[in-house]
Amino acid sequence: MHSKLQISIYTTVLREHPVSYALEEIACVGYQSAEIWLWDYKQWDEEPASLAHQARDLGITLSIHAPAGIVDPISTDLELAQEAQRQLAESLEIAIPSLC
Repeated sequence: MHSKLQISIYTTVLREHPVSYALEEIACVGYQSAEIWLWDYKQWDEEPASLAHQARDLGITLSIHAPAGIVDPISTDLELAQEAQRQLAESLEIAIPSLC
């Protein structure tokens, strides 16, 4: 656990650019942490491990934002629940190797 507050921003603020570019800019202006939204990662098809390595080189920490929107893994609508569970599993599959 960090002993001081880290100022963070999400990569979506620069969604018109690849996540790798957003990380460079985020570090350049002084943020200590960045949160990658799943759809930003998927839009640019960048490797999570590469982004994690880049963040370490830039001295910033990363987090992955869990899916947002109509995501209800315990919905009584079976199809909605299954899709939500798939999206959550996908976000974990991306996040866990990147954090190791």
